[in-house]
Amino acid sequence: AATATIRGAELQIGWRPIAGLSFDAGASYVPTARYDSFPSGTTFAPRAGGLGAALTILDLSGTRMIRTPKFTGNVGINYGFDVGGGKVALSGSYFYNSGFYWVPAGVVRQPSYNIVNGKASWTDPSEKWTLSVWGRNLAGEVYYQSTAVSTGGFVGSFAEPRTIGIGVEYKF
Repeated sequence: AATATIRGAELQIGWRPIAGLSFDAGASYVPTARYDSFPSGTTFAPRAGGLGAALTILDLSGTRMIRTPKFTGNVGINYGFDVGGGKVALSGSYFYNSGFYWVPAGVVRQPSYNIVNGKASWTDPSEKWTLSVWGRNLAGEVYYQSTAVSTGGFVGSFAEPRTIGIGVEYKF
């Protein structure tokens, strides 16, 4: 059976300096995430000529664990305030991932990526109607949401591209 060592630290903080304004942040640092003993690990290696991949048994001892970035971090801000005709809410967030390997032995790597999201909304005085405009992945980062490797080769599903929308809500 395989054995592994993972060492790291996580931190989350929140701050509300005034009514209606809040900040939050988090970070995860994992400098050590390795297979200590994994003598019969399996992975897929590209075939000669670039057509497909071959299932390979390798000694993966000492290699970095899959899907374990060394660093992730996030920050967010939320600000809500009253205006003469209702309430306004503004929010923004940023997320960073330093990258990781999808499969053992470094065959498929997810490079680092950054995600920026934002939203602005207005709610009428009765608090029944809310209008909003929002954006996800505003920087248009291209990264994988999931991957799979088989003898047919590498396939992956891309994460959502830059997406901008509007919302209308009504509460009964």
